[in-house]
Amino acid sequence: MRRLVGIIQSITPARLLTLAGVCFGFVLSRLLKRPILFSSPSFLTVEPVCGCNLQCPECPVGTNELVRPRGQISLETVDSIIEHLGTKAIWVNLYFQGEPLLHPNLPEIVAHFSKRKIFTSISTNGLLLTAEMVDGLLEAKLKEIIFSIDGASEEEYLAYRKGGSFSKVVGNIQMVAAKRKAMGLLFPRIVFQSLITSANEGNLKNIRRFAKSVGADAVELKTLNLSHAADSNNLLPSKSKFSRYSNLGKKQSRLSCFRLWSNTVIAWDGRMALCCMDKEVDAICGEVFSYPINSWNSVQLNGIRARLLTGVDIPRICSRCSLHTL
Repeated sequence: MRRLVGIIQSITPARLLTLAGVCFGFVLSRLLKRPILFSSPSFLTVEPVCGCNLQCPECPVGTNELVRPRGQISLETVDSIIEHLGTKAIWVNLYFQGEPLLHPNLPEIVAHFSKRKIFTSISTNGLLLTAEMVDGLLEAKLKEIIFSIDGASEEEYLAYRKGGSFSKVVGNIQMVAAKRKAMGLLFPRIVFQSLITSANEGNLKNIRRFAKSVGADAVELKTLNLSHAADSNNLLPSKSKFSRYSNLGKKQSRLSCFRLWSNTVIAWDGRMALCCMDKEVDAICGEVFSYPINSWNSVQLNGIRARLLTGVDIPRICSRCSLHTL
């Protein structure tokens, strides 16, 4: 309910028209089997920070396997993104490859998007939250905060969140819920997100109950993405329905990825990624702060869209993608 209210608050005639253009372009592209775009994206992902305070075993940042430079987005880049895309975007995810709370000006970044009435969401491990930071985010009118906490016990949590503290994250969830209540606010919506691993797959009902008991408004159970070719950390759940790799190896047919018509992902240095799976940001190499429309409608990106629509020479990054949330 909170998310719906937040989205409604972000809707304007221009944004509705843009979303209609996104959907119509996608449908027409599928019918004609060639990329057609009528508008800029309705949904943004902007990376505040490339870097993290944890060492999660299947995260290329946590394992230090990510090749591209680490850094923090500048407020000038944020303002350029808003200038070019803000009037038509409904939603912005302020996270990509890293922990957004590492950015010293995160509340200010949120506030810049909130002033344009864009739905703002951050995903965090929650360890760096302080009372002052929470106050800043509430003042900035953050709409959603997703806590990555993979279980209902320290043992389940530490199976994946290496270097973390289960009790600290739980305490910070409770702090956000308490401050929101004390201030009489509807937002931010608090999401308890759990990767399904071999450590917690038998305890999912309890995870849902526990999340509600500590103040979460919603629970999201997410399948695990392996950054290595094999499950070297023995984290994959035993039940295939909890794994995004259960269909791996089946014949690939024509794919139609709505995200390539509706979403754009922008790294901390302003470069545009293909999507959230393009972690190295090397698939198309567009620069939003210089040529936002050219990047979105570039020859390179349209070439990838065309390959997906026709099923000819599907990019490896796309053929391996099976994102879904339970």
